[in-house]
Amino acid sequence: MLQDITGARVFEAVTPADTGDVLLRGATKKPPKGIYVGGAGNVAAIDYDGTTVTFVGVAAGTVLPIRPRDITTASTATNMVALY
Repeated sequence: MLQDITGARVFEAVTPADTGDVLLRGATKKPPKGIYVGGAGNVAAIDYDGTTVTFVGVAAGTVLPIRPRDITTASTATNMVALY
């Protein structure tokens, strides 16, 4: 079952990094509810186990219902926005 991403109240541009925890916000280190992809390409995301998985060929305008720790510099998609 896909998570509900309609309740996002905070939005933040994603700057891909390879550090592992850039997308976690606040004192409780909450991950985003999803990632909006503005420009088509691949999205390489780090999950909670520290594993990087690449979503290949993501179309522009897609919202990936994932809760990553970070989006890596291996990503080719552009104009990504984290939805919190």
